[in-house]
Amino acid sequence: MKYLLMAIVIVSALFPAILTRLGREMLLHPGGAMDGKQWFPMAKAMRNQDTWAFAQHTSGVICHRIGLALTIFTGLFFLLLAWWAEEREPICAGWWLLPAVLDAAALLAARLLVERALKKNFDENGRRLYKEDQP
Repeated sequence: MKYLLMAIVIVSALFPAILTRLGREMLLHPGGAMDGKQWFPMAKAMRNQDTWAFAQHTSGVICHRIGLALTIFTGLFFLLLAWWAEEREPICAGWWLLPAVLDAAALLAARLLVERALKKNFDENGRRLYKEDQP
């Protein structure tokens, strides 16, 4: 049981770390070619290079922040779960699903937030609604 818990902690901790790294890479290397290989090939993001760079930068910020939050939450969650398991055996096998569900919800939320930001800043033809120096 102890080794199963350790394996679950390791696997569940990988996703937030990967999401954080993905966000950081998008922030450090924004733009790029519109090849649709990124995880957000939305039609609105692929209107022109400006919308693509904006979507990638926004996605990088969101993924980095969500990844950091999930990393902290997952770490604390599994520390508390390990403490709880010492006190009360047997451990409920379904508790490890909570971080996995939150990870899936985080991916969906990140995509929805990028779509909302695109809708707020660009029209249907991919032209900016505001100038660069305006919010």
